[in-house]
Amino acid sequence: MLVCLAGPPSHADGVPRAADQPLATRSVTVSWADLDLATPVGRRELYRRIRAAAHIACTALEVERLFEPLFAQTCFEQAVDAAVAKVPDADLAALQRAARKHSDHAGQ
Repeated sequence: MLVCLAGPPSHADGVPRAADQPLATRSVTVSWADLDLATPVGRRELYRRIRAAAHIACTALEVERLFEPLFAQTCFEQAVDAAVAKVPDADLAALQRAARKHSDHAGQ
């Protein structure tokens, strides 16, 4: 599985303009061939790997410092959501929803 991400190109004036240039992209391969997704331990490990890959990919994209915190969080959430959606496992999707709900409540 690939965690594929796209972000706005960086501009000197700090304003991303997607129309000016193609989006920057970064992908990280996540393997789960060694995991048994029929077990909670296997699903949690795959979810951990997906999150780690999203973090690597999102921090590798260059973004103006002003936009970095917002971009990194949005990039991370979108990458994890997209990667989880590619795995045909309802329990992994439920794990993602529970983690998202927990993080939404933690930020309030």
